[in-house]
Amino acid sequence: MPEQLKNARAACKATVTRIQNYIMKPTNLTFATVDILEARKDKLVSALKSYEGIQIDILSLDGEDAEDVGEFEEKFFNTIARINETIRMLTKNETPQTSCMSAS
Repeated sequence: MPEQLKNARAACKATVTRIQNYIMKPTNLTFATVDILEARKDKLVSALKSYEGIQIDILSLDGEDAEDVGEFEEKFFNTIARINETIRMLTKNETPQTSCMSAS
């Protein structure tokens, strides 16, 4: 059982790494939309919640597990901050579209 939990924890970490790699690559952000970034943000938060639950389960079975939670959290917070910053930039750059109706 602990090995399965460690594999699940590794999968959560891999998810965060993939999202971090995506958000740090400028060419990806060129084509990013708010919807795409929000979806990745949701996935990131979900990965953190799963990671925390799995980590608690692992520690309850093996109190000596030496996982560096701080490193994972640092990666998570840096990534979510970058996503939020990019969303703000995209939202700020959106200009309200007004329609011109002519009275004929």
